[in-house]
Amino acid sequence: MSSGGGCLRLLAMGISSGCEVATCLDGGINNMSGTGKEQNCPSHIHLPDDILELCLLRLPLSSLMTARLVCKKWSALTKTNHFRQIRSQPRYRNPWLFLVGASSCDAGTSAIHAFEVTMNRWRRVNCNDVLQRRILFSVAGVDTDLYIVGGRSSSSAGHSVRRKPVKTHKDVFVYCTLTGSWSKPASMNCARSSPVLGVFEFRSNHAVFNDTYSENQQTYRNSRRSLVYRASDVYGDPHHCSLRRNVTEDSSIITSDDETAKQNKKKKSSSIKRFAIIAVGGVGSWDEPLDSCEVYNPTANQWLTTGKLPANFGVVCSGVVLNNTFYVYSESDKLAGYNLKLGNWISIQIHANPPLLRLPGYSPRLVCCSGRIFLITASFLERGVEIVFRKVWELSSLSSSSCLLTEVGRHPDAPIDVDAEFFGDGDKIYGVEMFKIFGQKLDFLTAGDFSDKKEQPRWIRLSTNHAGCSSSYNAKKLVVLNI
Repeated sequence: MSSGGGCLRLLAMGISSGCEVATCLDGGINNMSGTGKEQNCPSHIHLPDDILELCLLRLPLSSLMTARLVCKKWSALTKTNHFRQIRSQPRYRNPWLFLVGASSCDAGTSAIHAFEVTMNRWRRVNCNDVLQRRILFSVAGVDTDLYIVGGRSSSSAGHSVRRKPVKTHKDVFVYCTLTGSWSKPASMNCARSSPVLGVFEFRSNHAVFNDTYSENQQTYRNSRRSLVYRASDVYGDPHHCSLRRNVTEDSSIITSDDETAKQNKKKKSSSIKRFAIIAVGGVGSWDEPLDSCEVYNPTANQWLTTGKLPANFGVVCSGVVLNNTFYVYSESDKLAGYNLKLGNWISIQIHANPPLLRLPGYSPRLVCCSGRIFLITASFLERGVEIVFRKVWELSSLSSSSCLLTEVGRHPDAPIDVDAEFFGDGDKIYGVEMFKIFGQKLDFLTAGDFSDKKEQPRWIRLSTNHAGCSSSYNAKKLVVLNI
């Protein structure tokens, strides 16, 4: 297939702000597949690469994936580093909701479904058997990558075995949404299922990475010392006179070169955003609740074990990152914060107004949205009244020792799903609920607008009745990526 005809399609549609290139791609490939060549299109007309790149940049991600199948030229143009850097700008990104763990059958294999908000369309992601027979994992979004951490699965594939041995995993899998490929970074130090994850942007001054930096520096010094001694022994200089002479002569040159290289490297690294993942709690291999904490450094590709949770904190059920602090909430209604720069835990006293009156069995969810932290709970309307709502609380007056919980709104749907998932992105909070009632399987995908602090949040329903079997109701995880 020549690139001229495909380029002409974009040329005919124009490059205005309302360019509907996606419509061309959706119908164009089917029309070209039967004839093998473009009809009524002169093959000698070509669109310049810079104009073609501008057109491809405007495409939604789903249409961009389709555009890569048009010809080799389009595929190569959309995979260059220059194209990816421009594409990573906020104006070219759209929110995608990834529902991980919801399967459409009872085959025991978890699936990943992606919902494109702007196109109002669901898509299924190819897992390549990564999530086969795996449940109770946790998910996190880092830029445009989807991380799947830990989990639990049965090592037996036969359905006739009554008691199946259970294995808790410490593996980590990464799905790149731009390329559709899977990778496997370093595993955690401790196997855990259902850990609470947080994503934060880190710098070299974060205390959680100081131990690694010191170990690397010590290893470097030891290796340099061994090389120096071996070089002196070869030349028969037991008193290292040649070494002292060389150091004296070349110290000024080496120092100036090293300083220049360090400054250039520092400027280059400061312009690149780097994100790390922190994992807290979960359940271990012997069904014991864990209070340990691990941090993943993507630069060194390793996990570091940090300080434990405060004493008598309880089972961690949710967590978010805001202003270099990782806030976690427990089933016993306790709040704690981990300072990512200093590397220490602090306990935070909660004052709720009105009282929480939380319904047992419903796990509360911490959500970060619009630079604010919210707590979503299933609570009674008031004391003595058996009417339950899903309430949204804001953690206001947040300090290092206390915070105030204030009710700011309610979710419009009845809290039927015990394991409802919520995730904050930008000015919105997205939620997914799945349940079975009167023999009918239902699921709802909703979004709440929290941009205005003075008004009640407005909730809308994005999608209904998409996901499948009842076995995935308590295994689903929700994460939002801007792609």
